[in-house]
Amino acid sequence: MLPNPLPTLQNDLVTLRPLVPADREDLYAVANDKLLWEQHSRKDRYQRPVFDAMFDDAVASGGAFTVLDRRNGDRIIGSTRLKYISPTALEIGWTFLDRRLWGTAYNRAMKSLLIDYVFGRDMDVVFYVNEFNYRSQRAVSKLGATLLTDTDHPLYSRSAEDGLTYLLRRPASSK
Repeated sequence: MLPNPLPTLQNDLVTLRPLVPADREDLYAVANDKLLWEQHSRKDRYQRPVFDAMFDDAVASGGAFTVLDRRNGDRIIGSTRLKYISPTALEIGWTFLDRRLWGTAYNRAMKSLLIDYVFGRDMDVVFYVNEFNYRSQRAVSKLGATLLTDTDHPLYSRSAEDGLTYLLRRPASSK
C-alpha cells in the first residue's frame, strides 16, 4: 500500500509533493497544451472537462504528486503518480511535464526520486506505456526499464490504454 500522506521528495532540480486540490489551475496551465498529449492514449486531456476528470482521479488516487521546479521559484511544471500494483511492485505513471522542459534533465530527476523511493521500499517499478508513446518508451528505457513480453508474468498488462509493460527491477542488494 502507499503511505498516507505521501512523502515529499526532492533533489537539486525538482520537488515532488503530494497533489492537493489547490494545484488544479496551475496544473491545468501546464496541461492545456494539445501537443503535450499527442502520443498519449487520451489525446484530449488538454480540454478542460477531460483534464478536470483526470485531476479529480489523481486527487482521489492518493498517489499523485505535483512536480515543482526548484530552479524557478518552485513553479508547478507537471504531475506524476504512484500506484500500488502488488506486494512487490509499484507503478510510476500518469506523468506529464511542461513541454518546454522536454529533452532536459527534469523527467529523469523526477523519475529518479520515485525510483529511489520505490527501491527503498524493496519493490520493483512498473511502467505501463501507450504503444504509440515513443517518447515515454525511450525515456523509461534510458532509466534501465526493460520491455516485459512474458504474457504470463503477473505484472504484464496489455490493455488498450497501457499498451506496453516495462519493468525496472530493484537492485539485487536490496532484495
